[in-house]
Amino acid sequence: MNSDRSAQLLHLLKAHFNDPKATFFARPKRLSGGVFSEVYRFGLSSDGCRRPMVLRLYAAGTDPIQPRLEQVIQDGLADADFPAPRVIVADSDTQQLGGMFMVMERLAGRGFLRGVRWDQFVRDFPKLCMRWPGVLLEVAERLHQVDPTPVFATAAKGGMDVSQLTARRHIEFVTGNLEAFGDHRTQDGLAWITENEPTPVDAPSIVHGDLWPANVLMQRGHLTGLVDWTMAGIGDPALDLGYACAGLAMMPAPLPPPSPIRQGIHAAGTNLAKRIREQYLQGVQTTSERVEFYEALRCLVELSAVLAYRHRPSSSGAGTKRPPWDTGVRALVGHFEKITGVPIAIG
Repeated sequence: MNSDRSAQLLHLLKAHFNDPKATFFARPKRLSGGVFSEVYRFGLSSDGCRRPMVLRLYAAGTDPIQPRLEQVIQDGLADADFPAPRVIVADSDTQQLGGMFMVMERLAGRGFLRGVRWDQFVRDFPKLCMRWPGVLLEVAERLHQVDPTPVFATAAKGGMDVSQLTARRHIEFVTGNLEAFGDHRTQDGLAWITENEPTPVDAPSIVHGDLWPANVLMQRGHLTGLVDWTMAGIGDPALDLGYACAGLAMMPAPLPPPSPIRQGIHAAGTNLAKRIREQYLQGVQTTSERVEFYEALRCLVELSAVLAYRHRPSSSGAGTKRPPWDTGVRALVGHFEKITGVPIAIG
């Protein structure tokens, strides 16, 4: 982070904590990940306290509601004693730090998966194959058992309509982008999602939307935090499992290594997804059709994001991030057809 933005961040936090003597004990340092945002860790000394923190800077074009939505869900979960990072300040104003932003506490622990670089991923891969299904199901169960009432209370306190929290926004995102940027090659896919949407569950849960190993923080084998709530909402808990299984089944897309490593990782990812589906369906009252619907939806979420990116005017490119799945379209199309039997394509 450049010195000007660091100074702006410090000025903002001095005002927030009403402490003109606040200073960094660790200056902002970029973290890996952050597909649709820039993420920095830093430390602030204020009022005699040392506060480890994280800054998320959102990419240009992000929905203005996003910082507030994540704040409501994270703070509501923190109030319910679930290990989500409590938000210090969130703002959709693009003037203060050059973009919408959120500052939150930094939780202890390290990601179950250390990173997406292949030297890191390959070292973690045996652990992923052996332990991830159990960890994923345990984290999902713990999250989905949280009463969403504190989230609703936090939303009401901030003047946010509860309807804005629904996980159905994912379907609305797909519908909007495919109607705006799709053509005859995507019509059947959109029709399938519309016709096969499951009925709402009787008791909606808080869903994360991206239960990927790097987002699960652990310390000495215990969960210490769940981070990156970009896709979160209130809805069907099967969404978390469907999205997670889709991501595993399509590994190593969208960032494949050379052959033959690619084939080996894909086979292992497909097996992981199968094991997780089977174990999840044995332990909860839901159907395989619900999980498969959300696997298909995850494919269309990523495809519609790619379509929107490809149709964005070149003049709006500043600060716009290329979706990682722009290089994984073939995997998305193939997995969607495998789940639904419906062929689709995008230009």
